[in-house]
Amino acid sequence: PISLADLCWAAGMLLSRGFPTEFGDATALVQSSERLWGEPKALVPVADLINHDRSCSSTFTIESAGVPSDGEGEACVVFRNTDPREVGEEAFINYGADKSNEELLVAFGFADDDNTADAVALMISSDGGPGRRCLIGRTGITQELWDTLLAGAGNAESLALKILKSALDAKLGAIRDSEPSPEAYAAAMKGRAESVRRYRRGVVDILQGASEECAALAQLDLASSDDDEPTSESGTQAEH
Repeated sequence: PISLADLCWAAGMLLSRGFPTEFGDATALVQSSERLWGEPKALVPVADLINHDRSCSSTFTIESAGVPSDGEGEACVVFRNTDPREVGEEAFINYGADKSNEELLVAFGFADDDNTADAVALMISSDGGPGRRCLIGRTGITQELWDTLLAGAGNAESLALKILKSALDAKLGAIRDSEPSPEAYAAAMKGRAESVRRYRRGVVDILQGASEECAALAQLDLASSDDDEPTSESGTQAEH
């Protein structure tokens, strides 16, 4: 019988080594109306050994491999690096230019240094309804996140900022408090330990930047409220 350990191993292999079933204009014969297990994936032996480089430019397509003697057509997966390569030089593919370090670490076991697509997920819910997963990236608070917060705060911007900053600071404190010990880093494989450091460093940078953005916006909101409040002095100046 298949054990739970076997299923976990198989799921790990598929998540970390599976390719999209759509290659260029060719689509694998995998049809599902609900796709309960996520997007279909295909295992391509040998191709799963190719390493990742975010800066590389490569393509992979399904092409005809000719017509064999039995008359049935065959196809093959073709990988091409669009940048010139020397003979014997390692070829790379990009596992996903839009993947955060969290996604890379969970699916492939590593994290990129200075990942421009890095992001931190927050679950935002309002009125006890289902949570909505929103992302904060290196560019700061997104419009989607802000709109979701405003809806939950009754369009009160000051309250939305207060809620967001509190959540960011709590998450930032949690990641700092859970910093692995030097002994834990030393016990881990060198590459894995470095990837964990990259992941944690990215999370701290993003959360800290977003928290500072909240504080700056709160100051602007406060200044705007002060300007809008009528006073005798301001009224006099208006008359002049």
